[in-house]
Amino acid sequence: MFCCKTKKNEKVTKPVSKVNSLEEKILALLIAVMKSETIREQLNVSAADFTRSLNQLIRNEKIKRSLEGQKGWIYTSHNRTVG
Repeated sequence: MFCCKTKKNEKVTKPVSKVNSLEEKILALLIAVMKSETIREQLNVSAADFTRSLNQLIRNEKIKRSLEGQKGWIYTSHNRTVG
């Protein structure tokens, strides 16, 4: 919680949002290869918001295209080999 002062110097508390970001929700769904449209439908978000978050994940190299097909996406940390 954080506070802010009003004009009368009264403290008003506002709840801090604990909702995961859209990017975190996308990553949580990528346990297996999924198409982007399937992910967007499951999250029930607008195409613009989803595309913005998806592009950010691609730029940060957190997701990449599936080797199985160009329409699928995978979470890159699931593909790391040990050894």
